[in-house]
Amino acid sequence: MTVSMQVTKRIYQGNGVTRAWDVDFPLASLNDLDIWVTSPLGESSQVTENFSLNSAGTVLTYPTEQSEQDPLASGWTITLVRHTPMTQTIDLLRQGELDAEVLEAGYDKLTLLVQEMNEKIARSIKYPVSSQNTDEDTSNFLNTILAAQSSATSSAQAAVTAATEAQTTAQTAASTISQAVSQGESTLQSVVSQASTSLDAKVSDAQTAAQSAAASAQTAQTAAQTATGAMATKAETDLSNITSSAKGVVTALLMPDYANGITLSNTSSSVWTQVTKDSFVVTWGSDGYMENFSVFVSPDGGTTKYTVGHRWDDTNSSTETSCFSFFVPKGWYFNNEAENGYEARIYPLKGAQ
Repeated sequence: MTVSMQVTKRIYQGNGVTRAWDVDFPLASLNDLDIWVTSPLGESSQVTENFSLNSAGTVLTYPTEQSEQDPLASGWTITLVRHTPMTQTIDLLRQGELDAEVLEAGYDKLTLLVQEMNEKIARSIKYPVSSQNTDEDTSNFLNTILAAQSSATSSAQAAVTAATEAQTTAQTAASTISQAVSQGESTLQSVVSQASTSLDAKVSDAQTAAQSAAASAQTAQTAAQTATGAMATKAETDLSNITSSAKGVVTALLMPDYANGITLSNTSSSVWTQVTKDSFVVTWGSDGYMENFSVFVSPDGGTTKYTVGHRWDDTNSSTETSCFSFFVPKGWYFNNEAENGYEARIYPLKGAQ
């Protein structure tokens, strides 16, 4: 198949009626769909029962009629998200058939995994794309945010403490004023003056502490934005590398290098030819009347050999040429028993060492 859609999840709102939910993104397997429900309070839980998915993988039913549960009420949401296992199940055998459908399935799975990783990265904290911060270590990034947060919290606490002390001082001043009233106008004026000076100083201290807390909070916000941009740059680069590298490696390992083939001419049927790299071989040869012959591969030059082709001639026809193509691993030999000798063309695989 082709993977043209980049969607990996859908979120639907409950309405007290709906039970069937569309799954409009591709799945590698019917087992690769995770289901989550979220309450109006924001509490999420994974659904593991009382649901069904049709054989095409396009419609999810939850909750099923058989469960006797009510449909999701208004305020609830259901999230359908693809979760492809990070495994590689393709086993390419020596001398085995190279099936394009099998290769395409492998490419499709890699694409689905990259899309899912991209969805997770999109939900992460990132540096802005224009960030020039060279220290992108995750622990340092988090420590910077925590340090700024701690500084802002300490400043805010200091401001609260200063304000509390100012309030206490004001209360003390009021009590002193009350006592001074009974002692006379002159004493009262002296106490009020002293209390006012002390209160002004405490209020000034509180304002200074509050301004310091605001500055620290701004510093924390700036650090978080810088750290977020750097993480975005790293995430975008890693995603690009994953996509190109994964496909390039598979192509390099499987494709024959047709431009650099090696030709063998007029080779005796008694000669075993050894290849120095994993290779795709094409060989041909002619036989006499009523002759049968085979084409072999061997790990040891003929002591142990395996048939990869056979020519059967049961007619009195003229001399005929037969052609065979097959894979030969690095260090192995091949031989063509054609009566009149054989010729061959050896194509090393592009990724072979």
